[in-house]
Amino acid sequence: MKSNKSQTLLYLYDLFFEGEKVVLEYFCSECGITKQTFHRYISELRAFYANHYIPAEIIYSREGNYYYLKK
Repeated sequence: MKSNKSQTLLYLYDLFFEGEKVVLEYFCSECGITKQTFHRYISELRAFYANHYIPAEIIYSREGNYYYLKK
């Protein structure tokens, strides 16, 4: 699924909102983005949560090798 930045960010936001665990390699492959781009998107979402006082945090699980939203 090749999409633009806005669509990919919204998709990532929705996955987190739904409580999904996001695996970097799978997400990058599915959306046609690089790992560097993925990390930029994570940074943008973290800034969005902080700037809008949303009580949530994106966490990386080293044991499971995935990202998730801690509410």
